[in-house]
Amino acid sequence: PCLLQMKVCQAFLRGDKNIICTAATGFGKTLTFFMPLLFSSDSIIIIVTALNILGIQNVRQLASAGISGVSVCAKTAS
Repeated sequence: PCLLQMKVCQAFLRGDKNIICTAATGFGKTLTFFMPLLFSSDSIIIIVTALNILGIQNVRQLASAGISGVSVCAKTAS
């Protein structure tokens, strides 16, 4: 991770402030909210994506790191 990604992760872990991170496509924003899951086994992070495929990709990426995830969309809402 780069310095900005680590700073955002640290802010998540502190949990004392709201966080806004604006970065270009391809910067690695996803890593900034996946990293805190590595430091807390009882954490839950809800990620809202604009596209169903992004939710599916997030679940796959988490699984490759040994972290469980669920993508909820119209097909899986029941």
